Amino acid sequence: MSRFIVFKDFSEGVLTEYITKIVSPAYNKFTWTEGASDTHLEKLARLKVLSLACTADHKEALDAARSKFNTWIETKQAISPNLRSLVYIYGIQNASESTWDNMLQIYMNETDASEKVKLMDGFDKCRQC
Repeated sequence: MSRFIVFKDFSEGVLTEYITKIVSPAYNKFTWTEGASDTHLEKLARLKVLSLACTADHKEALDAARSKFNTWIETKQAISPNLRSLVYIYGIQNASESTWDNMLQIYMNETDASEKVKLMDGFDKCRQC
């Protein structure tokens, strides 16, 4: 909710452009790929940078989230546990009704309560469903 309040009035404006400009170098450093040798702090920084980039409508970040989401829906290829929430939230934003239905089936079959919460967060952000 706090993200919505902060960016509600600025999502198309100067603040978003400014944040995108600032976050781009960090986004290019961290990317969506976690390395086996990444430290805990690197993983946390990656999550924060990617989250901020997506929240500010950074095109590359949103495209990557959608790509990971679509690959996950189509092939069930695992998403890093640290990045799942982001992928669910930003991947489903402009998804079709059939994709939403697929995600609902995954939700219904999921037995892990924490994973169900992440999936519900994704449902909450769907713009066209």
